[in-house]
Amino acid sequence: MKATILIALLVVALMVAGCEAPKTTSPTPAPTAAKPVTAPETKPVASLDPAKTGDIAWQSDFAKAVAQAKQENKPLIVDFWATWCGPCKQMEETTWQDAKVAAASARFIMVKQDVDKAQAVAAKFKIESVPTILFLGSDGQIKNQQVGGVDATEMLKLMQQHK
Repeated sequence: MKATILIALLVVALMVAGCEAPKTTSPTPAPTAAKPVTAPETKPVASLDPAKTGDIAWQSDFAKAVAQAKQENKPLIVDFWATWCGPCKQMEETTWQDAKVAAASARFIMVKQDVDKAQAVAAKFKIESVPTILFLGSDGQIKNQQVGGVDATEMLKLMQQHK
């Protein structure tokens, strides 16, 4: 009984935590049917290239972004993401593509950090889940943090709180 409860709590905790690590799957066996199998038509996923997300002027060099924020006296938004993260991809397709979010981003220095490539920056801020959005002052200090994906409406609220 205790083991069942423990397993149930573990499953719930993993679901709530968001993307913790890349998931691996075993290869799918080839179909044995005589008919050729065609993949269903899929919509392309939005690019996770920081320079190609909506109308937001993303930066990838964290140190340069902090220096610019200090010089311009602007706060920063740092989006910690990963290519294997489903909620990160969802935010790329929706939240960061939203015209109001893009317009509001002009008040910030916007930075994207792939946790698999920017491990030192992710470690500095103790990033354990993605997506994690940090709201930093112009001095580079954390003012607010959002762990997990959010839609455009929620992102706008967070952006308005951080000035």
